[in-house]
Amino acid sequence: IRDEIKEITSNTDTECVSSNGRRAVKK
Repeated sequence: IRDEIKEITSNTDTECVSSNGRRAVKK
């Protein structure tokens, strides 16, 4: 899941987190 989140974060910083429900990690 960590890898997936990292990939999604690149695309949608907070949007991907909202979908997953995880905290968004700002670079």
